[in-house]
Amino acid sequence: MLPVSGTLTTPGKNSPRADAVLTAPEAGLPVMFVEVDNGTESPVVLAYKAARYREFFRRTVKPPTPAPNRYARPVEKPVPMWRPRMARWG
Repeated sequence: MLPVSGTLTTPGKNSPRADAVLTAPEAGLPVMFVEVDNGTESPVVLAYKAARYREFFRRTVKPPTPAPNRYARPVEKPVPMWRPRMARWG
């Protein structure tokens, strides 16, 4: 689930579920969520799903706390919600 509301462990109602998740960081594609339709959903439903994906990609969270490093500067700027979760796959 890609939570447009709620949390990663408890996504809000109507959060989309991607049919596939692809990454290709070497090609500049950090993450891509794929929605596959075989003609069973109306254009209105697909547009609604696209809007929900956009909502998810716009969500930001506080960045994860890095391991202690005396040379590291603290990062306080919010990051896209998907980035910390998908970083482990890259």
